Amino acid sequence: MTQEDVRRLLDELGGKATVEEISTQAKEKYPNRSLHTYVGQLLRRLEKKGFVSEVGTSVWELTEKGESTSVSGIEISEISEDIDQSTLNEYGLEVTNLVGTLETEREFDLNLLADVFPHAEYHPESSPFLVYRPIESATLLVPTNGLISVVGAKNPEQMRQAVRTFFEEMGTLGVEIETSVDTILIQNIVTKGDLKVELDLDVLSIGIGLERCEYDPERFPGVICRTERNATVLIFRTGKFLITGSKSYANTCQVASDLYEELQSLGIDVSLN
Repeated sequence: MTQEDVRRLLDELGGKATVEEISTQAKEKYPNRSLHTYVGQLLRRLEKKGFVSEVGTSVWELTEKGESTSVSGIEISEISEDIDQSTLNEYGLEVTNLVGTLETEREFDLNLLADVFPHAEYHPESSPFLVYRPIESATLLVPTNGLISVVGAKNPEQMRQAVRTFFEEMGTLGVEIETSVDTILIQNIVTKGDLKVELDLDVLSIGIGLERCEYDPERFPGVICRTERNATVLIFRTGKFLITGSKSYANTCQVASDLYEELQSLGIDVSLN
């Protein structure tokens, strides 16, 4: 369930449709997903970003931006609108990494920043990024073009704190960055969980279906399972698993719920509680 899903559905309907038509399309295309339940809410979020506009009662149309641009991420404030991080914990999930991007619309002299910032490293011979670590739990990767990546944080506030510190240090150099930390776009949420059961991965990969998953123990020690929810699950023999590719806590919980249901259907004794 993502805003990009709704944008694509509207595009498939010719760029203009009612909420009911989009919901029906969602049910037909994703029969095992609950996307249709949130269509109206997601359209309002897309409207705020300029991707769609309401042109009549419950009638929505793609804007020029919506026709030509995909939704690359969700704003950091939206990550927990439907489900907060405490609910992830109830699902037995722990966030290990949040990845986000921020467009500052500035160009940076990375050699200068490496010289004056105490928390920065820059090795242009091996990486095009300035690596800036203002706090232990989050790292900024800063390129010359100003499109910053934020990695390593465990929650949104750590991401904001790291970016604020960078902006403050830029301010000491006389460079004011007017971009809001709330415009950080979440690109990936990585979570870990534990099924608390040892698995036969050969049997599991066949049970899930080789068209949906890969298992080559000589290359990687786990089953790589791609889901319908734009996320990937990595499952290991010990029962440990990782979910990567989600952009909201709600989607992450849905992926976990799907995983438990599928394993139960294969006769594997697992439970969310």
